[in-house]
Amino acid sequence: MRLLADHGLHAPDDYTLLAVGPILSRWALLQSGGIDAGLQGAPLDYIAIDRGYVSLGSPRERFPDFQFTSLDVSEGWARRNEDVVVRFMRAFVRAHRAFHADRDAACRIACEETGIERRYAERAWDDYVRDGIFPRDGHANLAGIQTLIEVSALIRDLERRASMRAEAYVDHGYLETALASLG
Repeated sequence: MRLLADHGLHAPDDYTLLAVGPILSRWALLQSGGIDAGLQGAPLDYIAIDRGYVSLGSPRERFPDFQFTSLDVSEGWARRNEDVVVRFMRAFVRAHRAFHADRDAACRIACEETGIERRYAERAWDDYVRDGIFPRDGHANLAGIQTLIEVSALIRDLERRASMRAEAYVDHGYLETALASLG
């Protein structure tokens, strides 16, 4: 809403917000004409522009700290299965380290798994590393989560959510245990 307001567009007079799901759903709906606009993450943003879509701006410019991905688990389940959670977090950190360490391999895997062209995989990798979207050490971006809380409260008009603090949602304990065991 803030990004569109920067361009003089205001809900509900100028547009209607629709809950359409994650990135691939938005991309499919944009291509089919089911929606007129939708946030597209890298590399879909580059693909869209190359296909003639117009960019209304980058959310990263308006919200430099934004947590785009998260790992979520039931607190009770995690306590009962701490060994599994720590092993998963070790794999998570190893994957992030590998992603950062080998651009070529990361781009090759992206192309193989998604079918995108190499140039898009490379641009996405550059964005992800530059912007810390996949943090090397696996830590959640608390400032980014706080922005997510504030933006989601704006979208859903949830005053109570706007007062929540990111720290209330994050437990780095399992990650710290995993990092300590990795050295």
